[in-house]
Amino acid sequence: MQDFLLYLGNLIPMPFVMTEKTKAILAIVMIVIGLLCLNSIIKGINKCCHSRWTKRLKDFQAKVRQTLDGLDADGSVHHEPTPLGHVDHVMISRKGVFVIMEIYYSGTVHGGNQADYWEVVDKHYVESVDNPVLLIKEKVKGLAQMLQCNPDVLIPVIVFPDDTELRISTDIAVLHVSALAAYIQAPFPYVIPEEDVEIMTRRYAALQDGVRNRLNSTGH
Repeated sequence: MQDFLLYLGNLIPMPFVMTEKTKAILAIVMIVIGLLCLNSIIKGINKCCHSRWTKRLKDFQAKVRQTLDGLDADGSVHHEPTPLGHVDHVMISRKGVFVIMEIYYSGTVHGGNQADYWEVVDKHYVESVDNPVLLIKEKVKGLAQMLQCNPDVLIPVIVFPDDTELRISTDIAVLHVSALAAYIQAPFPYVIPEEDVEIMTRRYAALQDGVRNRLNSTGH
């Protein structure tokens, strides 16, 4: 190591003769400056990548919201905040209550109904994530109790960005955002009476107001 530092010191042109100790000190200074510069470059790259990721996430979220708001549904659409963690949107209509969870991953997603974890495979990493099917089914049960309705009329939907490759086998809808509108507009076996839709809508609105009040009281 000492020989390497002296070699770096010899590379520094100076108008005066330096001792070996001075050369070594200057070499150390050069290394420290180089590391600081490298650290700044890495931080800049990470910040740029994070900004791009954040923009793509917001674009995806906006597309889901716009899709739901643009539907000619015989009911109402409710966005965040929801009384259910991890659930982003609820649509209450005569076809049923659509419980919609957004998931943003790039790469390829592998998974099924009963597995505890799904696998996300991207160019630079492989990651195990909690199975969202198990999670949203629990949320659906909770919402059925809150709305005091038949759980069969609740329809869980998991939505991914269009550029995510889905290798999924499940008994619920797991689809790309571009397929969301067609799925909701397709025929369903239930036709909920209008008065029941109104009752569930009022109950859900009250639940959502409660969430907003709690968030306001805590300053969020």
